[in-house]
Amino acid sequence: MAETIFYSQVGAPAGALDARKGIYSANFRNTDAHAWLIKKMAYANASANHKNSGRTAAIGIPQGGGIRGNGLYEPGAGSAGKWNPKPHITSVKISSEGDFGSIKKCELAFTVYNLGDLESKQAFFDLGAELNVRYGWNNGGSAAGGAGNFKGIVYNFSYSVTPVGGFDCVCHGMSQGITILSAQANAAAESAEKITDELNNTIIGNSLAGQLKLKAAAGLKAAQSHGSISNDIGTLMLPSSYGAAENAPPPTGEAEADKPHIYITLRYFVKLLVSRLRAAAGSTLDDVNIICTPEVSKINAVTDNAKLVSANYMEVVFPGYGSYGGDHDYGFAESGIQMGNDASSIMLNIDWLTKQIDEMGKTKDDNQKSIDMSTSKLLGIVFDSIHNNSGTRFKLTVVQNPAKGKEKEFWIQDLNYIDQRITPYVITAVTNNSICRSISLQSKVPSAMATMAFVGTDSTVSGKANMGALSGKEPKADPTAMEDLTEAKKPMDAKDPKSEEAPVGPVSANVSALQAALKRVYVEASPGSNNKNEAIPYPIDFSCTLDGVEGFIFGNVVTTNYLPKVYKNKKVAFTVTKVEQNISANDWTTTLQTVCRLLT
Repeated sequence: MAETIFYSQVGAPAGALDARKGIYSANFRNTDAHAWLIKKMAYANASANHKNSGRTAAIGIPQGGGIRGNGLYEPGAGSAGKWNPKPHITSVKISSEGDFGSIKKCELAFTVYNLGDLESKQAFFDLGAELNVRYGWNNGGSAAGGAGNFKGIVYNFSYSVTPVGGFDCVCHGMSQGITILSAQANAAAESAEKITDELNNTIIGNSLAGQLKLKAAAGLKAAQSHGSISNDIGTLMLPSSYGAAENAPPPTGEAEADKPHIYITLRYFVKLLVSRLRAAAGSTLDDVNIICTPEVSKINAVTDNAKLVSANYMEVVFPGYGSYGGDHDYGFAESGIQMGNDASSIMLNIDWLTKQIDEMGKTKDDNQKSIDMSTSKLLGIVFDSIHNNSGTRFKLTVVQNPAKGKEKEFWIQDLNYIDQRITPYVITAVTNNSICRSISLQSKVPSAMATMAFVGTDSTVSGKANMGALSGKEPKADPTAMEDLTEAKKPMDAKDPKSEEAPVGPVSANVSALQAALKRVYVEASPGSNNKNEAIPYPIDFSCTLDGVEGFIFGNVVTTNYLPKVYKNKKVAFTVTKVEQNISANDWTTTLQTVCRLLT
């Protein structure tokens, strides 16, 4: 299995970018340098193939040279006359979009000059047609780097008539494999397993919810002991005040007796999800996959002197970390299971999962429709729960495998994961070896969270605000203000597991994480503190635009030489989360969007 792509070394683009740095900073420039500085010209070629109709079409960017040099007015096939402009690409935009920012989309704009040429390009307007776009630099020398390629399907198009009787056209393509993320998560298949639970109810496992109920019923029948895990199914005995598992036997003893709750590992949940999607879709999704394994779904292990306890064990449990207090250890400690750096071992409450699935796509009492039933929305619910209940430590997402030929494979990974061995690639700016066309840093802290994270009360002066997070001092409570603060704090608190109401506003865990990150930047670490392997998010977005270069992928780690000292001292790095390619008028630019992480 390939290594995780988040927090990965910059590979393919590094050679071309280093060559550009050398060219810009050199006192004497050779032929290779002049090729990049003077001769380079961006190109793009596109083709479409609609298998059902057999229609094909191709188009490119004119490269100059007049009539005989592959120029705009070169005679071509179709109805174009000898001196009539031939169809040509005007711009190409390739970007990452979608619920998880991992789905590549392409916007191909081109112009044709008569109705006959429009009809010859019909394959670009056939929904479901295969779309291939290749782009790069001509005559750029070693600094040009490799060519880029987009491969997907046509999902939308538009064209409008121009004043001269031609057409401005746009073809929209999306990467192959997106079907599995947009498919209905709880679709029923013809094949189905059946089981009778403890209350003699028949459970049919023809959907994802049915499969989860089968596993829960089997877990109850197995009468596993508290804290045990077997074949990715675990049992915890929770106080009955928090409710009993669905279809659990009726209570036979005292009211507060512990009741069994059944959990499933994240990897097994994903496996069930994919298997049901394939069974419901026939052969359509046979070659599309979502992967959640220890090799791919890595996380930073909690340090020895820290504990990780789920904020709501009715939803999520992190095996091997911490204790929930009292007489109960809800960390599956008896089984000896340790998450370590494996996100796929996170345990999900099956009752909670089935409830989320059952509520998707339904109309609520206030006539407001809930979120749709797509796979991406369901995974989003699960990832949000893991994110919130881990105090924002884990931020899972779905990314497309960047390897060529693997467009239909998706990986579940942690955006907060960082490998300390990785050296960020330096994007140079302003200096004589600058490779940036533009560069920006922007802080993004939600206003509601900012007031909670920055402002505390100082007991020495009633009502006086202080920047507790920035000063490194713990905010001191004003006894006279506690009564007023009690109601104000309630929306921040994590919801009671028994409550049906979701929390309103920023949760305490998110505010605490922001405070911790701010202290790490502005306050020196306490003596003896251990920050090893911590990857605290920091609310700064870094973006830059470069001369076009192919090869950046989600998770590449970059930094820049033009940072204020306060960030350099803390070894700030930026993880690439979005790559956008723009080709227009024989020019090509690459824009990187990133999120910030503190490495130490």
